[in-house]
Amino acid sequence: MVRAAKKRALLENEEMNLYDEERESEEDEDLDVTDEQEGHTNGSTPEEVAYLETEDENELREIISKIDDVVEELLAVPEWKHNGKVVTVLLRTLTTYERTSFINAMTKSNNDITKVYPDLVILSARHPKTKQHIFHKNDRGMLQTKMGRATERIALRASELNGLTEEALTEMRKNSRSIR
Repeated sequence: MVRAAKKRALLENEEMNLYDEERESEEDEDLDVTDEQEGHTNGSTPEEVAYLETEDENELREIISKIDDVVEELLAVPEWKHNGKVVTVLLRTLTTYERTSFINAMTKSNNDITKVYPDLVILSARHPKTKQHIFHKNDRGMLQTKMGRATERIALRASELNGLTEEALTEMRKNSRSIR
């Protein structure tokens, strides 16, 4: 017999949402799985998924808060050379706040690429040693005067690192409309 998941605790002043209501109706149904059903794999071997067990949400929150989930990658920009050497920047994934702010700004600008590319470069490009932002919001105009292929190289790789590809953004838009 498979046990149904516990009910999600609602936050103060929070109402049940569609997913809570669906889960509650599923809990009312007994989930009786026989040995024969458990052994059936449609010709594939079931994969064991290892997961972290914690005592409670506080312990899990504490563990998550200490996880370093930042992804960094060095990117050579061959279009930019100084004294015969190729400029290399450190690309860093966006925080949740940076990512959502970027998506909101992109949506407001109607995906205006003249703003999107420089903004993504500003948010993602860092100095390889200090890891500090190279560009600031006041550099948007300067970046728009640089070789398009160079800023596009940085922006496209940053978008891939951050899951901001056109396909991902289209899926996000579709999902946000279906939730409303």
